[in-house]
Amino acid sequence: MQRKSIRCGDASMENLIAVLELFAEDSPGVTLANVSARLGMVQTRASRLLASLQERGIVEVGDQGEYSLGVVTVGLAKRLLDRVSIIGHARPVLEELAGKHGETVYLTVLRDDEVIFLDGAEKGGSDKSPPLVGKRFPALATTPGKVIRSLQSRDLLERIVRGRRRSFAGVEMESLCAELDSIRRRGVAVDVGTLNDGVSSVAAAVRDYAGKVVCALTVLGPTVRMLAGRIEEEIAPSLMAGAELLSAKLGRVKSVEV
Repeated sequence: MQRKSIRCGDASMENLIAVLELFAEDSPGVTLANVSARLGMVQTRASRLLASLQERGIVEVGDQGEYSLGVVTVGLAKRLLDRVSIIGHARPVLEELAGKHGETVYLTVLRDDEVIFLDGAEKGGSDKSPPLVGKRFPALATTPGKVIRSLQSRDLLERIVRGRRRSFAGVEMESLCAELDSIRRRGVAVDVGTLNDGVSSVAAAVRDYAGKVVCALTVLGPTVRMLAGRIEEEIAPSLMAGAELLSAKLGRVKSVEV
């Protein structure tokens, strides 16, 4: 059954935030009258908003007509805390790499088939977010997306390609797998000019305590500075060391061969 969408007229961002703030307060229960008063809207509109949130599992209603946060919010909160935890652990690593190489360094995560630039650091520790923070790109059009996909199974990759045939029109599976195999052996993905003309990028994957790939560190800089020799001898080894350090912060214990 297809769920109804929340109409903007019924649920602006301000209204949604106000409702969530109401649920976060230390009060015995939230009623339709509470929501109506907080939002300054008639109860019929407030009721439609609550019904939409209830349909998605964001809120639940009890026998006495009092509303509470639904089970879906538990998963949302966990994902948010995971993201915040990763950012907190990654920030010193990003800043160290940015200062060492004089280039912008990003923390990137994979969401469905897109890469999200979650956080970033520039040389000099500017308070201003680097320009790509918050941006999304197709995963296999970026070095972080490729380095993460390179550590996943071929079966998963084939399912993704089959499920998004329009997005992957013209992609030759064997060629793509060969490229990802090369990235996996090398430990980093390198690209010139895909995100922007004249910009090169290098990415290394980060694992958590369970060995799951959770994000990637990505260095971006002008191609005139990101020369092949510098990438090979300076940036790639440093980036892989930074990824190992962040993995250790997330509980990853590197196996030792005997």
